[in-house]
Amino acid sequence: LIGPFVDITARREVEERLRFLSTLDEKLRDAPDASAAMADAAELLGRHVRASRCAYATVEDDYNAFDILADYTAPGVATTVGSYSL
Repeated sequence: LIGPFVDITARREVEERLRFLSTLDEKLRDAPDASAAMADAAELLGRHVRASRCAYATVEDDYNAFDILADYTAPGVATTVGSYSL
């Protein structure tokens, strides 16, 4: 068998990223409020990158503390919601 071969790995990666962004766009557009949008985004991103945890937080003006408002965690992983000092 002789013939041309084309590596489509990069193309498939781009298609997967576009599918993820399309799904994220759809979920965020349908979110009833900012908290729901952040929760949906954290879950989708965590699942997409196969992370055990994906959280979002607010940071104090002096950058010495932050509050994790909510997080997505994989099954069996403890939440990190809470206040933290640096």
